[in-house]
Amino acid sequence: MSIVLITGDHPRHRYLARQVMACGLPVTWFAERREHFTPTPPAQLNGRLTTLWQHHFNLRDECEQHYFATQGAPLDMAISIGPSELNSPEMICRISQLQPTLLLSYGCHKLSPELLRCFGGMAWNVHGGLSPWYRGCITHFWPSYMLEPQMTGMTLHETTEAIDGGNVLYQTAVTPRRGDRLHDLACRAVREFCDTLPTVLGTLLAHEQPVSGIVPISSGRIWTARMWQPQHLEVVYGQFEDKIVDYCFDSGITMPPAKLLCVDGLDITASR
Repeated sequence: MSIVLITGDHPRHRYLARQVMACGLPVTWFAERREHFTPTPPAQLNGRLTTLWQHHFNLRDECEQHYFATQGAPLDMAISIGPSELNSPEMICRISQLQPTLLLSYGCHKLSPELLRCFGGMAWNVHGGLSPWYRGCITHFWPSYMLEPQMTGMTLHETTEAIDGGNVLYQTAVTPRRGDRLHDLACRAVREFCDTLPTVLGTLLAHEQPVSGIVPISSGRIWTARMWQPQHLEVVYGQFEDKIVDYCFDSGITMPPAKLLCVDGLDITASR
């Protein structure tokens, strides 16, 4: 058995790569070169929103470095590819030759149907959000914005053409703690999920027959990139001062634990 891993190249992606490599199977790792982690604010923003933009993304970078930078797999272990190479004929040929048992993706652009059809193994994706409730983009931001920070989590699901819509194999969610900031929740969600991956992958791949995921009862919601606006930062940092978890505790907002979906035999939990 072998794994082809396709990720982005940010610290959290390298952290996941290290954990996948710890499962004991041969891993061929492709790292897609992604956008800069602290993007330049749009020119049309006013001074207040520019400041909030810089504050938000600087905090994200600070948390990312704190939680992952020194613990991820070094990028020189990966085959570096650009976005235009991801679904190229050359990449499809490489995957076809490797014929992995599992193609696992996280943090890369969408894989083409042609790439997914070029080998006979399974294809699973790691999604930074709890599907089906938080599918799509920026899905570690919206739970806090919607005053349900306990829904900040991660999903391992079958890769399909639907956006984060494949049947669910495994999920974890954070348990909010007083003092948690938005990016703390996001980074801890990633780290706690990744720390279980060696056991999860070992358990799932040990089955004689391919494992079938759980079909979500609800279709949930797809959060698109267009839904997010810099003005949303006014709520998180202006109104709540990045203390949404504390506000939920202090104001009596109930935070019932997320109802996680996991296939039979996976009783591992990263949320404590």
